[in-house]
Amino acid sequence: MHMDAIAARRTQAGAQAIHGVHGVLWALETLSAIQPLGGFNSLTVKFERFIGLNSPVQLRLVASTATSLRMELAVDGSVATIILLKKAPVSQYVLLDVDNTQIVESGDIAVREHSLEQLIGLSGSIVEAAGPEAYEAAYPHLSGNIGAVAVGGLATLSRLVGQVSPGLHSIFQQLTISFKDIGAQTPQAGVRFKNTTVDERFRLVSCTVDSSAIAGMVKSSCRHPPTVQPSLNAVAALVRPDEFTGAVALIIGGSRGLGELTAKIVAAGGGKVILTYAVGKADAERVQSELVPAGASCDVLHYDVRGDVDAQLGALTLVPTHVYYFATPKIFRTGSAIHSVDAHAEFFNYYVNSFYNICDHFNKVKSPLSVFYPSSVAVAERPAGMTDYAMAKVAGEILAQDIDSGMPAVRTFIRRLPRLDTDQTASLVTVQTEAAIDVLLPMIREFHHAEVKHG
Repeated sequence: MHMDAIAARRTQAGAQAIHGVHGVLWALETLSAIQPLGGFNSLTVKFERFIGLNSPVQLRLVASTATSLRMELAVDGSVATIILLKKAPVSQYVLLDVDNTQIVESGDIAVREHSLEQLIGLSGSIVEAAGPEAYEAAYPHLSGNIGAVAVGGLATLSRLVGQVSPGLHSIFQQLTISFKDIGAQTPQAGVRFKNTTVDERFRLVSCTVDSSAIAGMVKSSCRHPPTVQPSLNAVAALVRPDEFTGAVALIIGGSRGLGELTAKIVAAGGGKVILTYAVGKADAERVQSELVPAGASCDVLHYDVRGDVDAQLGALTLVPTHVYYFATPKIFRTGSAIHSVDAHAEFFNYYVNSFYNICDHFNKVKSPLSVFYPSSVAVAERPAGMTDYAMAKVAGEILAQDIDSGMPAVRTFIRRLPRLDTDQTASLVTVQTEAAIDVLLPMIREFHHAEVKHG
């Protein structure tokens, strides 16, 4: 999510995000440079939304009294992080039965992958990644207020959540800690931790932490791993081996999700497949490596719908008979605004402009083609937070209808898909979704067996 742009595509963030604790340290350092934090010994942080890499961030001082300070980090006008400092009695968090089943040394960069069951009662210790002098150099003003060891302890909480508990599939939700006296802080003594509760319904992990500099509670979520589509063998059991013989399917966005599943359906039915990817080359090649050894025809092509269509599709060695248009940006967006100019522009570019460009390309070369346009039930159901998405999809439907009547060589096939099980629809709380193959397979059959235009 933080370090690998390709892997981040398959998380709830949808793209690389900064470490939440880094945002907190930056905010506290900025505040410390303006005013002393003497006496503020309690910190509560709530991570409300992801902050994307290179996103402009606004630091707001929302409220300030003699005993408390409230700050917010905002992106595009929406609050991403809430930071509350207080002067309060030091809370006593007692760590029981820390058996050091997980010991993470300073140079250890391994990321653990735990199931919910494995997280129950997990405990251990994590040594800070660097000495106090490194934290003092990076955050001099904050270190002068709470101590460099405490700064290191805060930073170590990010390692705790991201590397150990929950580990690989984690989202930092909240922390509540007390700072101990600077005089009692011991450099690189490590942070001890113990998971106290694991809520299986909400996949929420509560963890008590303690060191010579900080003590408190961390809450994080154990997110679901990336969605795995059915194997080719599983798909082949549902498809006749000659159902799609003679078809050449160009699948725009075929490296994962519905595009990957469509590739397996067409290949299992004897059709030839051309997968495109924008950034997920390894994912596309993974699908190819499953199809080709089984005797299927599968080519892989780099194609970015935002680029020049003619130049990119000039690399095709096969003439497509069918196109599946699964290109999409991140669907579920953060923010409280009903309408976002930027989000609307991005959705419109993917679902309208770029869709038109590919249809226009094949119409100009007079290559008879059937194009599958996957719309969404969100157009009619209008779920909260999806206004811009729904508007772009309905515009795409209108365009697809007019392409069908106005482009001699292109036939369009429009279907509104329900919420299906993909990386895009993954959530922490289990949401009812339909099995993608149960929905797609009948549509693909209807699409392939319909009459093709002859332009």
